[in-house]
Amino acid sequence: VQLEAQAMGLPCVSFSSGGVVEAIEHEKTGLLAPEKDTDKLAEYIRQLLTDDTRRQAMGKAGRERMEQFFNIRIQCGQLEDIYRKVAS
Repeated sequence: VQLEAQAMGLPCVSFSSGGVVEAIEHEKTGLLAPEKDTDKLAEYIRQLLTDDTRRQAMGKAGRERMEQFFNIRIQCGQLEDIYRKVAS
C-alpha cells in the first residue's frame, strides 16, 4: 500500500513496523511513528495535513524513490540476472 501511494506521489504516514520501513524513508518520503505510538502517528498526520510544502516535497521524493528502486522493468531484469547466474 505504501509503495502504491508513493507511486502516485503521496507521502505516507505509518508505524515503523515490518516491511513498512523498507518502503518509507522517514522524514524524506513519509513519516514513521514508533510501533503502537498512536499519539505520534496522529501528530505526523496533522503535520502533513497542515504543511502543504512538506507534503508535496515528500510526495515528490516518494515518487522519485519508487522510480529508482521499485521500477518493474529494472526489478524484473535484476531477477532474470539472478536466475541466469543460478542456472549457469
